[in-house]
Amino acid sequence: MDESEVQYQFGVLVTGPSGSGKSTFCNGLSQFFEAIKRKHIIVNLDPANESIQYKPTIDIQELVSLDDVMRETDLGPNGGLVYCFDFLLKNITWLDSKLEQYPDSFIIIDCPGQTELFVGNESFVAILRHLTQKDTGFRLSPVILELFDSHYCYDPAKFISVCLYSLQTMVNLNLPQINVLSKIDLWKQYGPLPNKIEFFTNLQGFPHIMYLFEEDNPAFSKRFFELNKKVVEMVEKYSMVQFYPLDINDKISMSYLVMMFDKSSGYFFHQGIQDEDPEVAEIRKAIHDGDYLFWSDYIVGLQEKYQSFDDDEDFFPRDEEEKADEP
Repeated sequence: MDESEVQYQFGVLVTGPSGSGKSTFCNGLSQFFEAIKRKHIIVNLDPANESIQYKPTIDIQELVSLDDVMRETDLGPNGGLVYCFDFLLKNITWLDSKLEQYPDSFIIIDCPGQTELFVGNESFVAILRHLTQKDTGFRLSPVILELFDSHYCYDPAKFISVCLYSLQTMVNLNLPQINVLSKIDLWKQYGPLPNKIEFFTNLQGFPHIMYLFEEDNPAFSKRFFELNKKVVEMVEKYSMVQFYPLDINDKISMSYLVMMFDKSSGYFFHQGIQDEDPEVAEIRKAIHDGDYLFWSDYIVGLQEKYQSFDDDEDFFPRDEEEKADEP
């Protein structure tokens, strides 16, 4: 088929480990889209999702469910999940026919929380490649939204693991990806972060996290210090991983994230600015015009709202060479 004849469907694949708030986010994003009058559908691609907070337009459990697979094959939860996606791949025309019924709708896909599917399962990757490369007239142009519980920021070892996993997913899936720190509204309950928010969003000076690692658990860090140091150096070398802090209850926070994945997927350039909400439209237009002060103001606002630090506070010990470089 000629490339000019391909019709694109835009959407997001919401991924991340269990407990990161994927279903809550899909439900919140759907409500946000209703408020700005954007046509959309939600696809539940988790055959084990038993507590769906929304009504899916397309549900994989209509084709195959984990409970049925485990009962009929005697497989465990992980093996059963792999079987489900092998089965979906063999019956991919079922998903194609469902999606083609909504050519003008933005697609929200709620994915399973088993992270190994995105880095080690050939069937899931093959399904994504089919959806994004098929030449049947409808081709999905998605953005990966990978959610992580922002509580990981309080544990340097876990945050290093999150960064490594984010990098691995970005390389393996080879699709536009936005890494999201979810549930930041709970930061007030968790207490002060070990560093400013910018450190965890932009990863500037990321190797300094090793200081936190040493202070957090000296015995553990001594044993695995070199391993974690190498992981940190690799993440720093690729310079691909950043995080967006999301408060799902905040209109500004949701608006900025929507603008980010609209531009990454191509939806913004295909549809233009069509949102009816004046505040949302203003944010979208400002970002499109290159007003990146919105980002810095947003981070400063989060810092003031959820954390309080002295701008001159020094978080990490510095050696004499670093101090000598200061003006």
